[in-house]
Amino acid sequence: MLRNPLFTLLCVAFSSASFAEAEWTPGGRGEGPGFTYQVFYTQVPDESFVRYEARGRVDAPPELLSAAVRTITSDPARAPKGQTRRILQADDEAFVVHTRIDLPALFSDRDIVTRGVRRAEGEGLRIDWQATEHPAAPPSEGVIRIQKSAGFWSFAPAADGTTEVVYASFVDVAGSLPGWLIDPLTEETVARVFEDVAQEALTDWPGAVALP
Repeated sequence: MLRNPLFTLLCVAFSSASFAEAEWTPGGRGEGPGFTYQVFYTQVPDESFVRYEARGRVDAPPELLSAAVRTITSDPARAPKGQTRRILQADDEAFVVHTRIDLPALFSDRDIVTRGVRRAEGEGLRIDWQATEHPAAPPSEGVIRIQKSAGFWSFAPAADGTTEVVYASFVDVAGSLPGWLIDPLTEETVARVFEDVAQEALTDWPGAVALP
């Protein structure tokens, strides 16, 4: 589970587009029963934040993986320590969530409103979401509203029966939080969210095996 409040700040944000033309640097690898992945990162010129992608395979179908993403990122009962969530709007294809992140006393608390939309992508599924505004969650005094954040998950069936998964993420936390503090946590957060989604989906998919 994610316990550090600064760490939990990062798990609410995702990237709206894969910057294939950028030079991606390979990062850490991870694996478990039924999943394997590697994290990559890049920094686009004139952006103050680093973009991350976790690319891997999971031995579960796209539909279960899509459901796992929605559960982990929107269910108020599944919010990590230091987060409070409210579902502002939800239907079969889209959801809007307000998240408040309580940070240590040296830093201002943050909040963010995100809207996620699921759609078919070939034989697979994709979930895109980004920071937005909603009348049910106006900005609060003393809380910094995160405005630059967006993301996606892509789930494509593979020939071996597994699902190829891409999770792309960035967040501009704004305010006085320094990059040297945020960046080391971000790669770990991306890896942990990938693992959480994989494990959530695999609990409902029998016969998962360790992937080579």
